[in-house]
Amino acid sequence: MIRLAVVAPLGNRCGIADYARLLAETLPADFDIQWIDLSASIWADRWRAATRCANKADLVHLHYETNLFAPVKPYRNRFTAFLKPLRVPVVVTLHDQPPELAPRWRTERPYPLRDLLRDLAYLPFFRHWDAQQYAHASHWIAHTEELAHRVARYVAPERVTFVQMPVPKSSVRWTPDAAVPYSLITPGFIKAHKGYEDLLEVLAERPSWQWMIAGGPQNDADEEYCTELKRQIGRLNVQNRVTITGYLSRDAMEQNLAKATLAVFPFRRTAGSSSVAWAVALGTPVAATALPALCSMRQAGAGIETLSPDDKATWAETLDNLLDDPDRLLSLSEKNIEYAGAWSYAHLGSQMASLFQ
Repeated sequence: MIRLAVVAPLGNRCGIADYARLLAETLPADFDIQWIDLSASIWADRWRAATRCANKADLVHLHYETNLFAPVKPYRNRFTAFLKPLRVPVVVTLHDQPPELAPRWRTERPYPLRDLLRDLAYLPFFRHWDAQQYAHASHWIAHTEELAHRVARYVAPERVTFVQMPVPKSSVRWTPDAAVPYSLITPGFIKAHKGYEDLLEVLAERPSWQWMIAGGPQNDADEEYCTELKRQIGRLNVQNRVTITGYLSRDAMEQNLAKATLAVFPFRRTAGSSSVAWAVALGTPVAATALPALCSMRQAGAGIETLSPDDKATWAETLDNLLDDPDRLLSLSEKNIEYAGAWSYAHLGSQMASLFQ
């Protein structure tokens, strides 16, 4: 029996929590799983207690996301504070890219006094900081080759594994509503890095399009962003064609995903998206910015039409052509169903079980 401590934010409304649970369900019966909940708001003594619990296991699987451990910086580094006292091997799955520590004099123009003071305080750390962050784990899991290569700059290559983003099971299949042939959907929590404003500008010039933002804010920062997003929807006068649903249950989300013509993800950054994987699971055709994590899924066979993140002027034509091509949409759907079968959580569970053992 292998005692495995799984460290993750275990809230009910959290994509990483869903990922951790779906993965744990696929592990063999000889894994005795102990769940250790981390919340961004817990006090230092709770973090120390979590570390003590993890040390009782044979192995720790930590799910990393920046907001969970923020801040990750000198003098206030909760990531290192949690990992450093661990005496057992630690495998870290990266759901986000750990921030690099670099002097701002390289990029800031003008160079504010506050950044000068910050750089002077951090001066002793710049040279070795990033390598020290990665030294605390035995192994790293990344869902983009780009991120895997970045980690391998600091640790031996055999301590880094790239795996495709897994896709959850779904009994629902894409059956678009023929009465609304230009319906778009973007599922998931509303966050600033997901680039909704970029798609709004395109939609404003396409009066036949309907767009459902199927989700809601997750935290206070998201609430502020969502409020500004609603103001922009009003300024563009598209409030009759854009719906923000708020948080949806799994069943409600899948019903909406299945009916839409196309799932669109205008992301500005991502290290692997559970919301994209969810759309793929249903066979819903996907259009998404050509970020490394999403291009990796496409190269592995997913039905994803790419949008140039550097040339948003081309989005309208790309989406127009796609929405007016039923055969192309069907082809993307079939590719997503095939991808979902090949890159399931069961497949990931088999990979991870071998690594853990």
